[in-house]
Amino acid sequence: MKVETSFEHAGESAGYSPASNGLNGNASNGANTEELSIENGTSHVKKPSEEASSGSEESPKKPDFFSRNKLSEEEVKAKLVEDGVLSKGGRLKLFGKIPYRKPTKFELRKLEVEERLGKWYEIPRYNVDSPEFDNEAYNKLVDEIYEEFGQHSGRVGVSFQDLTVKVPVYTEPPIKTVYTAAKGLVTKPLKAAFGFCNPLNGCKPDKGETHAILSNISGYVLPGEMLLVLGPPGCGMSTFLNVLADNPDSDFEIEGKVLYGGKEADSSLKHFVRLVGQEDYHIASLNVRDTLSFAAECCIPDFIPYADRLRSDRIKLVAKGLGLDHVLGTPLGNNKIRGVSGGEKKRVTIGEMTVGKRSQLNLLDGFTRGLDAAVSLDIVRSMRNMADLDQQVFICAMQQPSEDIYRLFDKVLLLDQGKCLFFGKTEDAVPYFRSIGYNKPERRMTPEFLVSVSDPRTHKSALMEGWEDKAPGTVDEFERCFRESSYFAKVVSGFRKEEHMKAVPPKESTPSDIEHYYHRHALQPLARQTQLLFKRQFLMEIKNKPALLTRFIRYVIMSLIMGALFWQTSTDEAGAGVFPGILFISMITIGLGSMSTLPGIYETRQVFYKQKDANFFDPPPYILAQTVVDFPLTFLESLIYSAILYFMAGLNSAEGGRKFGFFLFAMWIIDMAMSTMIRMIGVGTRSFHEAAAVAPGIIILNVVFAGFIIPRNDIPGWWIWLYWLSAFNYILDAVMINQYDGLKLYCLSSEFVPKLPAAYAAYETCPVSTGAAYLKERYGIFTQVYWKWLDIVIVVGFYLFFLILSALALMYIRFSTKAYIRPEGSSPLEEERLAHSLRLSQISLPRLSSQDNDDNRHNPPDEENEQVVVNPRVEDQVDMSVLNHENVEEGANDRQSSDNKRADSSVAMRSFAAHDIGFRPVYMTWTKLSYFVKVSRKYAKEKTGQDTNELQLLHDVNGYAVPGRMIALVGASGAGKTTLLDVLAQRKTQGRILGQILLNKKPIDRFYRRVAGYVEQFDIHNEYATVREALEFSAMLRQPHEVSKEEKLLSVDRVLDILQLREVENRLVGSATSTDAGGISAEARKRLTIGVELVSRSSVLFLDEPTSGLDARAALVVMKTVRRVVDTGRTVICTIHQPSTEIFEMFDDLLLLQKGGYTAYFGPLGHHSQTLIDYFTRHGASPPRPEENPADWVLETIGAGIGRGGPKDWSSVWRRSRENKRLLAQLEIQDDDVEEEKDEQDGEEEDLSQVQPIVPPDAEPIEFDRYMASTWKEQLYQVVKRAFIVYWRMPSYNFVRVVMAIFMSLVIGSAFYKEPATQKGAEVGVAAIFMGAMFGILQLTSAIHPLEDERDVFYREISSGTYRPWVYWVAVTLDEIPYALISGTIFTVFFYFLVGFPGSRFGQFYLAFVFFMLTAISIGQCIAILAPNQQVSQMVAPVINSLMFVLAGFIIPKPSIPNYMIWLYWANPYSYALEALAVDILHDKKYYCTPSEYSAFPKPPGVTCSSLGYSPAPSGVTCTSRNGTVFDHCCLFCQITSGDQIMTEYGLSYHMMWIDIGALAAYVIGFRLLALIGIQYVHYINR
Repeated sequence: MKVETSFEHAGESAGYSPASNGLNGNASNGANTEELSIENGTSHVKKPSEEASSGSEESPKKPDFFSRNKLSEEEVKAKLVEDGVLSKGGRLKLFGKIPYRKPTKFELRKLEVEERLGKWYEIPRYNVDSPEFDNEAYNKLVDEIYEEFGQHSGRVGVSFQDLTVKVPVYTEPPIKTVYTAAKGLVTKPLKAAFGFCNPLNGCKPDKGETHAILSNISGYVLPGEMLLVLGPPGCGMSTFLNVLADNPDSDFEIEGKVLYGGKEADSSLKHFVRLVGQEDYHIASLNVRDTLSFAAECCIPDFIPYADRLRSDRIKLVAKGLGLDHVLGTPLGNNKIRGVSGGEKKRVTIGEMTVGKRSQLNLLDGFTRGLDAAVSLDIVRSMRNMADLDQQVFICAMQQPSEDIYRLFDKVLLLDQGKCLFFGKTEDAVPYFRSIGYNKPERRMTPEFLVSVSDPRTHKSALMEGWEDKAPGTVDEFERCFRESSYFAKVVSGFRKEEHMKAVPPKESTPSDIEHYYHRHALQPLARQTQLLFKRQFLMEIKNKPALLTRFIRYVIMSLIMGALFWQTSTDEAGAGVFPGILFISMITIGLGSMSTLPGIYETRQVFYKQKDANFFDPPPYILAQTVVDFPLTFLESLIYSAILYFMAGLNSAEGGRKFGFFLFAMWIIDMAMSTMIRMIGVGTRSFHEAAAVAPGIIILNVVFAGFIIPRNDIPGWWIWLYWLSAFNYILDAVMINQYDGLKLYCLSSEFVPKLPAAYAAYETCPVSTGAAYLKERYGIFTQVYWKWLDIVIVVGFYLFFLILSALALMYIRFSTKAYIRPEGSSPLEEERLAHSLRLSQISLPRLSSQDNDDNRHNPPDEENEQVVVNPRVEDQVDMSVLNHENVEEGANDRQSSDNKRADSSVAMRSFAAHDIGFRPVYMTWTKLSYFVKVSRKYAKEKTGQDTNELQLLHDVNGYAVPGRMIALVGASGAGKTTLLDVLAQRKTQGRILGQILLNKKPIDRFYRRVAGYVEQFDIHNEYATVREALEFSAMLRQPHEVSKEEKLLSVDRVLDILQLREVENRLVGSATSTDAGGISAEARKRLTIGVELVSRSSVLFLDEPTSGLDARAALVVMKTVRRVVDTGRTVICTIHQPSTEIFEMFDDLLLLQKGGYTAYFGPLGHHSQTLIDYFTRHGASPPRPEENPADWVLETIGAGIGRGGPKDWSSVWRRSRENKRLLAQLEIQDDDVEEEKDEQDGEEEDLSQVQPIVPPDAEPIEFDRYMASTWKEQLYQVVKRAFIVYWRMPSYNFVRVVMAIFMSLVIGSAFYKEPATQKGAEVGVAAIFMGAMFGILQLTSAIHPLEDERDVFYREISSGTYRPWVYWVAVTLDEIPYALISGTIFTVFFYFLVGFPGSRFGQFYLAFVFFMLTAISIGQCIAILAPNQQVSQMVAPVINSLMFVLAGFIIPKPSIPNYMIWLYWANPYSYALEALAVDILHDKKYYCTPSEYSAFPKPPGVTCSSLGYSPAPSGVTCTSRNGTVFDHCCLFCQITSGDQIMTEYGLSYHMMWIDIGALAAYVIGFRLLALIGIQYVHYINR
């Protein structure tokens, strides 16, 4: 595609301009308040065909200043020199003062336009801040600016012909377990070795099997047209949009043609295509203005005339158009940072992609999710404006579009299972399906009808009489019908006649220098990209103050503790051995601190992918900007730590502080290198769990082979390469050379060796002399000073290597999320049959009777019009041939209903109700409910104008809910729907509640949770449980214990049938982000959420947005499921977003909230919502149009939508209405204020004395004998059972740690392989034991993740009263033990015998090690329980690990720990573990010296060496006495002859071994009790 066919003005395509309602500053009055534009044009909602008949508004005249003659190059330069832009020599000025280069012709063109047009933006009609601002005039002006600059805009459409997209097929176990993971570890390498898998191809099938996501899709969209893409989940809508955006997944195999204006895509395409994805990926710490500004600066490049002004205007227009102007300073937020609402975040996603990008083709995927119906309609209307006025193309995939939204589109594409069921004009869709036997039901919206027409669950309601044998039934049949129809023939004809190539040509061709810019990946130059990314990265770090402060405070604490621990270390022999420990732990502390950044890397990775795909920037500047921002932050970390520790510990301060400067520089370099390595791991691994497993392993290898624990000379030859690959090795060498260079070492009296009789004490020798000699002898380090600088250079090389790998990973690695996963062992035919059976198993939904109105609206369902699958165990037996796939094909051909092939849902429902033991009908009333939250006084004053620290979200809300009726809570965004639901369900943990909630006339009490079930908006389940297991768990623990087990299981079967989950009962629940085979769909997960509460026999059900995130068909399924629940006699209250007409009319009553939490209406809906309509029209509202959705109508009536205010205060109208007075009478409330007012529209006053109370006098009070439904024994059994099942199905945790046990035991064991009892063995013996304990330390970190992953499930279950918190504590305690024992046993067996420890002492070693592992796991679980979120736990865990690592007694032996710090040693469980493990091995162990290991001391005169117990030294050996005198007659001695000597040096005692083991057992118990306290009392539920 040529650039000239693509240009349009930068500002126009993306902002949201006001409609006549005043949005974006339009001052025109009296215009239609429904109009809205996210563009800068005048609002219109008519299609082009409609405009042709109605005429169009005359466009404004071209501004006068465009008639000015263009300036020549010389004139431009002269003007610019005069204005001071250029120097007299014709050079641009740096910082406005320093001439540095001549401008290019490109820049001169921009400067000429700006010089000629002047400050046009100061004219009121073009000033977006002016009340006289004219949208259309502004559009025209900006368009002319681009034309004058040389960018000539054209418009193109898009066509797709026989488009097919295939992905590889993978096989996975239906339920992954530790066993399947172990099996895969063995079989996958074998398959690779024998050619079944090609590792070079990522182990993807080389030939083969693929699955078609899209199949033979054809159609075209011309300039100025809008295409709506509809379909159920998995139909391929997102894939379709990504292919059109030229952004296919790496695994896509694409066939067919996609043309843009009749041409194939080229490198400039992405600058003119706008793709808004489903997910809202943003940087949480940035505010809305930061996010929009960054997008504008990236997408409106500097070479555009007036670029800064256009960006500023775009941000203002977009913010106003999307209703974001009031939250520009609010952070985007996440689960850790409080920010904008979900709906506002979705609008930010739209604004980010539209604020700067100049597009011809706009692709929006599920962009209305989380938005209310009025806002969604406003946005689509603005798209209609842009399509009409600017000839842009819009292709939108939507989940639940309303009828009004549907009518704004020109064409519709209907997909199912990747196949095209219809493509054509929107008005032709219903007639086409009528022509093949399906007619739209009267109250069903067109989009809902189209999405559900191919679903067997809705066949009966839409199938026309007489078409039972002729109408298509399967997706393949629907596709065949369409391809044989005249509608498809029109598409083929359009391609043949080249209609799909129609485009609006530009006025002139674009100059080649401008065209060149649009063939780059990003429009801004690399330097400018780096600047923008640096600015954003800096803001991101600075604005995340809690994380930043925690990051620095961590180093302050660590340095103070380390400084106190190593306070003013002397240069004697003991100090000589302590200095390396100080330097080693400093390097480890600084180097490992970067691990805490791993969660943040994954949070921002999706943002990077989104913005890279949108051509905001290139990957190298992104990495470079992060690195540049890391410089000051890591330097501050290093400075804080080094400045405190260095001088407190008394490290070498010679050379006027240069040694400290080098130490600081070295710590900074290793901090940078490790941060970059962690970033490389973060961008190079698929998931956080993979990175969390890989990163510690790599770091441990760096630590083990750094040259401290095992000196270089002692590392086996087969592992020496790991020493040279360890960045820690080079830094440790550098700082040790820096410390020991020029250092004179001495001995205290007690440190001279060997210990001779007092008469000969003067002949004892000091084992240390100079720092250089000590390093060379002990660590084998090259001691020349230049080596420390060479080491730094090498680590800088590591840093650059990691940096380059990170950039390459971001550029070339993109983990595919598109694959077809088939459960292992199944064939394609079986999968197809399973998919078909899943649809057949859900074939029926109760058909609502639409007779009469409120009180009689739900008659018994018509058995001819509903089906449900019922399990054979249900007492009312029904034929199960449909479920068991008997004669499925015959059934498809013969659609005539027969009694024996129909499962009546009313049967299952009646059976369920008949056995509903424990269910009690509940009449719920609430009066004068108000809710207040604590906020800052500044914020409260901005919102209310009052000096208070509270904000009122609900204002005196009254209402009731009765058995068998369903209430809809509806309102605009921010009206308080979910807040009210949380208050009614008593789920609020913050704020202040006023008012009264009664159940059967009695106040709610602590037993409320026994009767109330809460279906949360987000489906929170244990993803490793199956559907049946989830329901059985709820039934067993939430039904009364008096109910038998058989009856509970029977109720589960009934609920499986009612909710039509039978076919997926043995599949894992999975999660929204899970890619495992066997996970259920989103709508099935939503039905499961309902089922978990239904099976609990809850009398009252609260549902928060049960259709959120679902398509129209799935929403219909879910809400009909809810309707069935209501028909069992439950009391149901439900918030709802964007309900279709059919869904809205399933409700009996409506509670309508206006912004601010005020009641606008409460009462029955009536037949076809007539009661609601009558109320509002009686009070002055315009009646709805025929077939208009009543839900959409009433929201618009009360002023919902973007920037739209209601014409009246409907809450005041309600307070004065007779309906409100009747409500108060029903609630038996006397309100004098209401009674005194008179509503003129209400006519005659009703005699309220005749109104019956809503709660009947015989309603029994809800009372229970027990706080919880089940006994503690039942809870303990069920929770522990589930915990063990879940751990078995969690190979990512439990199998990985078994593999890590094998890996670490082999690496560490082989590094110390069969250490002899020589002096070398004595030196590294304790080190071997210490490194063995490192595996136990790893358990602390790994134990955090499972509990964090389950936290939300735990909170939901305890809030529902499922079990007592201590029961969960028992479960998480017991389920860790088997895997700890298995991995601990594997590690100790391999490690112990590889090192060569004596077999007779294995038992004590094993016992101590197991208790140590359990202690570490307990500490990790305590951190997970007590930390508020994952980020905090990731910061806290390394600090605790580092402290206990240092204070274990190895890096600094116990005798060297200052007395004031010794309590930390005794408080450290690691110290007991190290002592217990070490003394078991060292006690009574004998050591010897090889000839080269003997030390020498002067032979005292008058005695022989043998008389002193030593052997004489051979001639040529010299030695030194205490006073430094050198002798040539020496005796030889062996410094270490027994393990007890080593124990004495480290302050260990063999008699403490069993005490140490007992202490470890006590620590296990203590930390388990701390975890219990945390589970019982520390809950981070902020609602």
